[in-house]
Amino acid sequence: MSIPRLATTIPTSFDPQLPVNAGPVPKNERPKVPVIRVFGTTETGQKVCAHVHGAFPYLYIEYQGSLNPKEVNTAIRTLQLSVDHALAISYRRNAYEKKMAYVAHITFVKGIPFYGYHVGYRFFFKIYLFNPMNMTRLADLLRQGAVMKRVLQPYESHLQYLSQWMCDYNLYGCAYLKSSKVTFRAPIPTYLGNSTHIWHDRSIPESAVLDNSILPRQSHCDLEVDIHVQDIINRSEVKERPIHQDFVEMFQPLEPDKKLVPSLAGLWEEEARRRRSKLNPSDADSGSSFRPEELVSMSADPRKTGPGGWVHEEEYRTKMQAVADEEHLGRKPTYTDFVATTSFEATIRSALSSVEDLFPGNIQVMEPEDFGIDKMAEESRAHVDVDESLIVTPRQEGFSYDSDDDDVNDSFLHEQEVEIAGNLEPKSGG
Repeated sequence: MSIPRLATTIPTSFDPQLPVNAGPVPKNERPKVPVIRVFGTTETGQKVCAHVHGAFPYLYIEYQGSLNPKEVNTAIRTLQLSVDHALAISYRRNAYEKKMAYVAHITFVKGIPFYGYHVGYRFFFKIYLFNPMNMTRLADLLRQGAVMKRVLQPYESHLQYLSQWMCDYNLYGCAYLKSSKVTFRAPIPTYLGNSTHIWHDRSIPESAVLDNSILPRQSHCDLEVDIHVQDIINRSEVKERPIHQDFVEMFQPLEPDKKLVPSLAGLWEEEARRRRSKLNPSDADSGSSFRPEELVSMSADPRKTGPGGWVHEEEYRTKMQAVADEEHLGRKPTYTDFVATTSFEATIRSALSSVEDLFPGNIQVMEPEDFGIDKMAEESRAHVDVDESLIVTPRQEGFSYDSDDDDVNDSFLHEQEVEIAGNLEPKSGG
């Protein structure tokens, strides 16, 4: 069984420097960042504790303003200042203290709402927070109209942080977490301890072992590794399907045997390996460990088009035909009636590709020399836009804790310990 756990810690060399507009601040003066600890085993049975860095909780809010890059940047900065201010007031902190940061980063993305029928991209601000504990509080402030002085509908704020991370990186229980690059914490196992194990002092290069004084071990597992989210291979197995930005499905229908729910693929492969290991050498040459009758089609049968058995079917079909006849008498709709595109749309990341927002190569920390005339003008246009009269503090709601207290973090960690079946597979290489 694998148990992912959440902790917050001082940023290390594995964590992005956030917020980017804070400049080159020493790590011990930056806000604590979340680290996910995943416990599992390798294929040869070695116990592993993996510290996963770079995953931050987030939610979306819709943006309906101008797509001019300068105006978008000003809106992002205003939103960041407003969210930090509102959360600080909510937790009875000094909202004007420079070190008081709740928002890790905000990016501009495009996507299609999940609920309802929508065609064409809409634009959203993706708000990353430092602490998952603040997510519910932020969602409440947005719905109450305290931030930006208007009601804002949050999207995906109901997802738990660990579930959100697993969805973004295509991770499942009873499956392996595959990484292209891992760094080991000393000490590492010796080869003489168990020659059947893959990872030991003879197979792990010294350059891949961390100094014990910098990042000491925190578990009793055989292996303890540090992983950055950008090195998780599982995510590359998911490909984007841009089918809702227009009517592409009408012109390019999917193949009937196309499988779109790959969550059981790992279980299928593991069972196939187990069965092959028990086959005789002569049977293994057949190429499959399953009998023909066991290979049931994963695709649904074509929809039946015969007469239906609905009670009011004839009545409904008559009404549908009447609506169709009425629409045919009016102006013929065109493609642009349903899908409106903008000149900046192609330059904006989709919700799926925005998972890479906080990868080291995609964020740039503001240096003192970066605060030129344009940046100073942008900062001057940004302002705090908060209705403090709508903010309710934890004491008023009956809570006995504050967001930054250690007891809150401890209680939250206890609640977030979720048991899932799974393993972790470290892979060397770049």
